[in-house]
Amino acid sequence: MQKRRRYQRVRAEIVVARADGVPLGTTVSIGAGGMCLHASQPLVVGQRLPLRLSVPELLEEVTAQVVWVGEQVVGLAFVEVSRTAQESLTRLAYRLLHQGATLDDRRRCARESLDLPAVWELGAEAREGTVLDLAVYGALVVSGAPLPRVGDVIELRLVATPDLTLDPRHSACRADVRHVGVEGFGVEFVSPAPQFEQQVTSVLEQCASSA
Repeated sequence: MQKRRRYQRVRAEIVVARADGVPLGTTVSIGAGGMCLHASQPLVVGQRLPLRLSVPELLEEVTAQVVWVGEQVVGLAFVEVSRTAQESLTRLAYRLLHQGATLDDRRRCARESLDLPAVWELGAEAREGTVLDLAVYGALVVSGAPLPRVGDVIELRLVATPDLTLDPRHSACRADVRHVGVEGFGVEFVSPAPQFEQQVTSVLEQCASSA
């Protein structure tokens, strides 16, 4: 069975260079887990490369490993990536989506099942939403207006469905709103408890097993 990706990728053209400054190519799509790249030089499966991306979110180097090679593009998975760098890559994906970028269609099919109902609270107001993308450090939420503002701290509660089991005692976490678009917003979880992280991991595993 083919291993499913855990992270959404967004279609975007971003210049990628090796850590020594040598240009490597331009991305076709990118996400917190890796990228698809139009490479300007031959690469081989298994090759590891320290990289720099020309985006403001990511200032540190990241290491990527070539996992497949096609006729015109290659697939790279990020390895040995710090939590800070992974959070930065997630923020990058959220920003690109809110600026009008689209999800990689191949990834959209793989993540179709992650339309997870949620409730977000700001002050005394509670609103329903849908989580389209989820990781242990953040989420992308679609919701009706009014939306929260950048900098707001909300409580996001994941809601169980007939196909997804959640423990309601540990399904909520405070979250910092980092990006706001026309129909939704991206958040980073604030000091998530281990029990909440376990719930998120469980959701991802259940989605993968139902594919």
